[in-house]
Amino acid sequence: MTEKRAGGVNNTRSGYYSGLPAFTSGAYAGKIRSDRSDSVLMASTNATHNAAKRIRQDSALSPVFYVIGLGDVDSNLLLRIANDPASPTYTRSEPVGMYVYAPDKTQLNQAFARIASEILRLSR
Repeated sequence: MTEKRAGGVNNTRSGYYSGLPAFTSGAYAGKIRSDRSDSVLMASTNATHNAAKRIRQDSALSPVFYVIGLGDVDSNLLLRIANDPASPTYTRSEPVGMYVYAPDKTQLNQAFARIASEILRLSR
């Protein structure tokens, strides 16, 4: 489940999760078990995590991620995607983003306002 893309490889085997379940025999021996929902979830999470990291490392762009988590989400993954200082994998040498959690839709306007405020602060 590693897909080649322009600008790099979309790594699905490591990043956020390691030790993904793999087939032990047959034609697919050593490949990630795409017949198990947990394997697919872990591989897609790794791909998302690694794509965000690769994008942040593009010095020509210096992109910043502003991320809103609504409801039941993996806040740890979203902190990593944003490279928020509260992330367990915060990387000082990469652009710093922001993660805001909105537990439900009533908090969504507040989350957008917080991010808008941060963007306006930075643009001055």
